[in-house]
Amino acid sequence: MPDANKPRRDGHRYLRTQIEQLQLHLQPALKGSAQAIHEMRVSARRLRATLPFLVKDPDSRHVRQLRRMLRRLTKASSGIRDLDVQVEMLSQLPEFSARERARLVRSLRAAKQRTQQRMLRELQSIKPSRLRQRLTRALDNVVKADKSLARIQDFKSAEWNCLAGSLAKMGRRFYPDRLHTERRRIRRMRYVAELQDHLLRQDSTSTSTLRQMQAQLGDVHDAHVMSQWLQARGATQPGRLLDRRARTLHKRWLASHPLQRLESEQETIQARRAP
Repeated sequence: MPDANKPRRDGHRYLRTQIEQLQLHLQPALKGSAQAIHEMRVSARRLRATLPFLVKDPDSRHVRQLRRMLRRLTKASSGIRDLDVQVEMLSQLPEFSARERARLVRSLRAAKQRTQQRMLRELQSIKPSRLRQRLTRALDNVVKADKSLARIQDFKSAEWNCLAGSLAKMGRRFYPDRLHTERRRIRRMRYVAELQDHLLRQDSTSTSTLRQMQAQLGDVHDAHVMSQWLQARGATQPGRLLDRRARTLHKRWLASHPLQRLESEQETIQARRAP
């Protein structure tokens, strides 16, 4: 629990840090740096997720336009990370001849080159000066911490219920696309929980729970995507092996009792809302 006597941080500091991180990595990303692309995407996602809780009018035209620009940044580079993961996973699969592995690696590298070209064209169409102008305007319109925290508490209460309900409907069945949708929800919830921790000067169990869930479902998604990719290219046996791996990882996720963990966190959230 946060210390009620400890002064809360201003959201201005958090927003400024994320803006600085985005600007730091944007230019190297435009030049094709893989690490910069990753860092840029993380900062853009955090900004897009947390802006509605930090600015005075989250539904204003300016904020909507800024969030659309940030979404374009993340969407433009979304395929690069999957392809890097696939190359790494391919190197760890022993079920290939050297010739077959070389063929698949060439295919992945060609796909990555095409994706990078599309990404750079899209990123270059976003004028950095206009993005900086919109970010600066947002920085000048930050609300007080109490207002941000009230919005976050409403959001968390609703989102925990939605996530728990969706997972309960799926039960033990393996729905990779639906799981990936919920993983995106979990990532957004995690960013908002991190903002709350920053404002309250705390390290909450919510943040660590969401981080673990995101990582677990990320491993399931990576194995499933690679399985589909291999089978589409005639590598049936390795593809089936990875499909089994995805299902095994899903069983491990279920064995971690995600619904019970969510229910426990939701009880904590409701307790904090009680008068």
